[in-house]
Amino acid sequence: MTASNTQGQAASPRRNTSRLLTCLPGKLTTMYGSEDILLFDLSLTGAKIGLNEKRKVEETLRIGLDAVLTWEGHETFGQLMWTAKDSVGIQFEESIGTKALMATRAQHDAMVANGGLETYSEHLSQDAAKGWVNGGLRI
Repeated sequence: MTASNTQGQAASPRRNTSRLLTCLPGKLTTMYGSEDILLFDLSLTGAKIGLNEKRKVEETLRIGLDAVLTWEGHETFGQLMWTAKDSVGIQFEESIGTKALMATRAQHDAMVANGGLETYSEHLSQDAAKGWVNGGLRI
């Protein structure tokens, strides 16, 4: 049995790398603009990205579209491999490396330990505001 994507094309064979389940905020940028996302899972070679139900980007994200994924101080380039109403899958052009994967795991663990996504986002906003006040960070 062969899996297929949303356009009925045969999908590539099952991924070779395991995935880290997470729920970290990030940003997806395409030629149509940028939007806030949630990083649902991450591997060395790709990710599942949750889309906001109130999306800013009106154009339909489609298979093959180039995109930049940014999260928690990391950034990588890739191509959308599948799309759904509330999520997309991206395959990275190059491996993100184990350091980025382990750092993401540590960030996820810190988020959970500090009370979840909303508390974590508030904490990041407070840190950014403090940095801006001290002249060390541009918002």
